[in-house]
Amino acid sequence: MTGIIMAISAGLVTVIIKKMKGLEHPLVIIFYFPLVLLPISGTYSYFYWVQPVGLDWLILLVIGILTQLAQYYLTVSIHSGALSKVVPIQYSGIIISIVFGYFIFDESLGYLSLIGIFLVVSSLTLNNWENIKSSVK
Repeated sequence: MTGIIMAISAGLVTVIIKKMKGLEHPLVIIFYFPLVLLPISGTYSYFYWVQPVGLDWLILLVIGILTQLAQYYLTVSIHSGALSKVVPIQYSGIIISIVFGYFIFDESLGYLSLIGIFLVVSSLTLNNWENIKSSVK
């Protein structure tokens, strides 16, 4: 259920970012993400907080910086490009996550996860194929 909620939320955010093109600077849009999510994550953290120690602080700092950079460039690309060409690139994260999970964290996926990944990758491939076909005409 969480995955479905996250997918719907990501879709809504992408549409909102595209609609805000010309109305707000990408940095303003990026500022609103933590502002909106702070109450949600703050409430969760209140009950499940684990204090980082040592190297954890550096790792969290690097994750925070890279996340902000990625969000900035994603927002700029959504503003400047066609959504049908920009958004599918986000799903390459699925493949990267699988590779990292398997080789670094020794994770394995169940058959339902593999079916879901296959459906997403197939949909993206068909979408890109249709975009290429329509741009050639």
